[in-house]
Amino acid sequence: MPNDLKQRIQNVYCEYNFHITNWALMDNPDHKTYTDTLHAPYAMWLVQKNIIGIEGVYFHFLNDAKIVTEDETLYSDLKEYLFQEKFMYHHDWEVGDIILMDQLLSLHKRRLEEDDVFRKRLLHRYTFRITGYGSPNKILEQNDFEVNHTTMKEFRQNISEKYYESKK
Repeated sequence: MPNDLKQRIQNVYCEYNFHITNWALMDNPDHKTYTDTLHAPYAMWLVQKNIIGIEGVYFHFLNDAKIVTEDETLYSDLKEYLFQEKFMYHHDWEVGDIILMDQLLSLHKRRLEEDDVFRKRLLHRYTFRITGYGSPNKILEQNDFEVNHTTMKEFRQNISEKYYESKK
């Protein structure tokens, strides 16, 4: 990452509204239930460190991201830089394939075309608790910062309450 962009994202956070319709097919009733009941807005620092100390950027622009900064071009500059073809991995699925990835420091999406392997896939999602590398709540702890004299935990609770009120 160019040094000027790296400097611009330091100590900057992003507010997200979960927006499954941007990245999932809403004709699936499970997706609708997931959206309506399990997710509320959240905020995270742009610069994140995963549980083993690797630093990267969390920028989930498909979840209605709003970077909280006076830098008017940061959103577009960051998106343009991060989503270059040279940073993307494309996988051609074959029977028996397994992919493991860090969901904090990478995004994923599936292609829209469906082939025979994709139609017959069996998908399981697992989260691994890595022991011996600090707190299992590391991501929550590193994103518990203060916004306008409110801790991130209180902020998440407030925006979650607003979200659920709006759904009534």
